[in-house]
Amino acid sequence: MMTKLERKLYRARYYQLNKDRAKAVNKKWHKDHPGYRANDERRAKNLTYWKTHPWANHYRRAQTRCLYDVNSSYYGRVEFNITIKETKEIWIQNEAWLLDEPSIDRKDDKRGYTVDNIQFIELSENKSKKRGLCAKV
Repeated sequence: MMTKLERKLYRARYYQLNKDRAKAVNKKWHKDHPGYRANDERRAKNLTYWKTHPWANHYRRAQTRCLYDVNSSYYGRVEFNITIKETKEIWIQNEAWLLDEPSIDRKDDKRGYTVDNIQFIELSENKSKKRGLCAKV
């Protein structure tokens, strides 16, 4: 029996040796499943949107944590009073595009997501702040 690594190497080598055949099979499958292509195009369009609007992803995740995720400890306890436009303004104000891994942060953890209480900081800094390892920013 092959290990996971051996299987991965086997598949990579098989693909390299049979690249033309694999492409032909893939092309035929997509021809037989025209609806799937639409999903690929939609996925590509969404990926382009998230890359060109990175603040929107942070907004959506914070909103999901606060309003929709019933299993989350945030649900119903944290106020969420920002719009996507306000999130974009704060993104620009904090120059978050210069950060390696930007993360939306509440300045005061006792208050919710409001315009005057959010900022973008490095993800590592945000994680350490949540654990109490870092001085308040």
